[in-house]
Amino acid sequence: MKAFPLDHSAIVENLRCKRLFLEKSGVRCIVMPCHISHSWHNEVSKGCSVPFLHMGECVAMELKEAKLKPLEAGSTPANWVVSHQCNFDCRVLSGETTEPCKQLSGTPDLEPGFEVVLPDKATMEHAVIPAIEAVNRKDMEGAQNLLRIALQVLLVRAVNTVILASDDMHNVLPQDDPLLKKCIDPMDALARSAIKWVQTAGKGT
Repeated sequence: MKAFPLDHSAIVENLRCKRLFLEKSGVRCIVMPCHISHSWHNEVSKGCSVPFLHMGECVAMELKEAKLKPLEAGSTPANWVVSHQCNFDCRVLSGETTEPCKQLSGTPDLEPGFEVVLPDKATMEHAVIPAIEAVNRKDMEGAQNLLRIALQVLLVRAVNTVILASDDMHNVLPQDDPLLKKCIDPMDALARSAIKWVQTAGKGT
């Protein structure tokens, strides 16, 4: 498994310099299609003069637009975030904060109020992490089987949507796999939000 350096100031500064270069080049919207880089989205986007889309808010907006209904009476819609390093900002989904991107979409009062649940230790140790290890070994069949098991475990626990918040899980399952209908890839949501921005505020660029 990958590990972040204790002092990530050099990484943040490098990303910030790239962001400033893009701003000076005249871009009107910035996206950062990388789960790991989103760990420092707050620091990198601070002071940005153009919209800087955050995948957490992009997912939250899509879930809000989907108008999910609780699977159990008296509960809120539940979403399971699957990641071995959870760089995905779960606070955005739960409504605890809108800080990562309140300047981006023009909806600073966004409060989705979803229940966000992380995989339990057993699911992580026996399914999620082994699936990622199988991907690293190029054992795609093994990775697919393990990921399917993990998803089935999560879905039987009254979860509306499984958020595959890991670069390692991208394209593990074939696109026609029925389980993917219950999943959302944050990078896909980020791409859709960027396209949506271009079609609205980005017209004339």
